[in-house]
Amino acid sequence: VIYTQEDLYENRPELKSLQLAVNMYDMKSRIVRADYLPTVALMGNFLVTNPSASNGFVNDFHGMWNVGVVAKIPIYHFGEGANKYRRAKSDVILTQYQLDDARGKVSLQVNQYEKKIAEADSRLEMALKNMENAEENLRVANIGFKEGVVEAPDRQQQKGARQQNEPHFRRRDLTEHRKTHSLVMPDETLSPA
Repeated sequence: VIYTQEDLYENRPELKSLQLAVNMYDMKSRIVRADYLPTVALMGNFLVTNPSASNGFVNDFHGMWNVGVVAKIPIYHFGEGANKYRRAKSDVILTQYQLDDARGKVSLQVNQYEKKIAEADSRLEMALKNMENAEENLRVANIGFKEGVVEAPDRQQQKGARQQNEPHFRRRDLTEHRKTHSLVMPDETLSPA
């Protein structure tokens, strides 16, 4: 196998968008929760003036310190915050379920392709064996024709059987290559069901 499960998930645009949606809703739930947590802000500054702001007659540089602390603590909000947070968390869970469902569909699609590839392999092996048998029969018919044991129509029939198997063999090889390529680089997306 030339791919891993994670490679398959990374190449699917619908899985990328669902993962981004899960991350987005998770951040949204954190923001909603943060609205109902205590907030503390600290600020300070130092102001320098000439002439002095406290004594305007002195022509020297003088400074002032300002320090402030602000605290916002939600005391009682009648359960509004809990409901908003639950709603935001349910959005996260819903998109996570959608992501898991889409991953399951991708896995199912990959398993179906793998079975089709296995079928193509078995048909390819059968076509190879048929080709070998047809070549052997043609070789025997040619030798028999040269020796005078086999008639011309029998030889022509063996030639026709070999030529009939050749395009069949090439078609199987091409089908197998296309299916292997479509597993790694998908050209179709899952439809929402």
